[in-house]
Amino acid sequence: MQNTTRCLKRLQKELEDLNKFNDTFKVEVDSKNSSIWRVSFKGAETTLYAGEAYTLQFKFSNDYPIDSPEVIFVGNIPAHEHIYSNGYICLSILYDGINKLL
Repeated sequence: MQNTTRCLKRLQKELEDLNKFNDTFKVEVDSKNSSIWRVSFKGAETTLYAGEAYTLQFKFSNDYPIDSPEVIFVGNIPAHEHIYSNGYICLSILYDGINKLL
């Protein structure tokens, strides 16, 4: 229970901080589960994704911030070599980068 309380307090603080930048993206917290967030944003103007609207869904565990959230695209999924058609982001590119540093 202590982890849940700590996690929720941390998420509330981060939500407050993120809302300061609400002209760039919109954060919505699921009404039934406050550990699920949806962040909506537009593709950058100078890219292939310009004008496109995207939403990332974040699922936070009770061990956040020790454990990373699950992050997937929902709705309009961008066509990109590191994003699967189901919205999941390929993490191997992250691990490849770490291995090159070691």
